[in-house]
Amino acid sequence: MEHIVLDDTNIVAADIAQTLLSKLNGVDIVKSQLHERVYRILQQWTGSHQVNNIGPTIYYKLLYYSLYNSMADEIGEKDFELFLKTHIQKGDACQYFETTVVYGGIIS
Repeated sequence: MEHIVLDDTNIVAADIAQTLLSKLNGVDIVKSQLHERVYRILQQWTGSHQVNNIGPTIYYKLLYYSLYNSMADEIGEKDFELFLKTHIQKGDACQYFETTVVYGGIIS
């Protein structure tokens, strides 16, 4: 039981991060040393959410802006904010990125 309480790793988030990064291979996204550092941190992130981890901050910002850039103009700002408050976006994010974001042309 103690392991469950102290578990700070989200393997689903780490999987989504790797899915996003895999689709960026070959795309000229590294514009500066900061971009390179951010990419490497996220690439090595295991899903851990310890206080001193930087990976979660990068991941959640990337996830937010990816969702925002692909959905907000379609459903509107108000509905996008409502969408963020649901559990739908948590469970289906990996599938969404595989089908819509990547193959739909947002990342290609």
